Amino acid sequence: MSIEKVTVYRYAMIITTFIVLLTVLGSMVPNAVWTNREDPCASLHEAAFMDAPKEVRKLLKSGTNLECRDVLEQTPLVSAVDGASLEAFDVLLKAGANVNVRTQYGFSLLTQTQKKYDSLDPKSGREIRQLYQNMITRLKKAGAVN
Repeated sequence: MSIEKVTVYRYAMIITTFIVLLTVLGSMVPNAVWTNREDPCASLHEAAFMDAPKEVRKLLKSGTNLECRDVLEQTPLVSAVDGASLEAFDVLLKAGANVNVRTQYGFSLLTQTQKKYDSLDPKSGREIRQLYQNMITRLKKAGAVN
């Protein structure tokens, strides 16, 4: 690996670790309210990332754009993948989210999800790897391409 690839890989691992930590912390706050009344798009991204499917449904029902972009120009479906949030991911898929979006790194969502899966240790990351494997399967079934 070149130095550039090693640096990118290290940053990806740091981000993945941060996402896993946020996911674990989010599961410890089951009654949290993920609502930012001033920015429903930000609320949708937060609910998608933190795996709050009821809040995702509520926001979509209230008219929040399914494909709204965050400050990184990502959609809520990408936020759900980043958070390993399978239930919110499923809600967004059923609502018709675009499975062929590009991430802020220029990867297809399917490629980004596969990279997250591959970056996790098969033993210690088994549960989260399974979430990503389920997402990969669902993305392919919905027509996602690399």
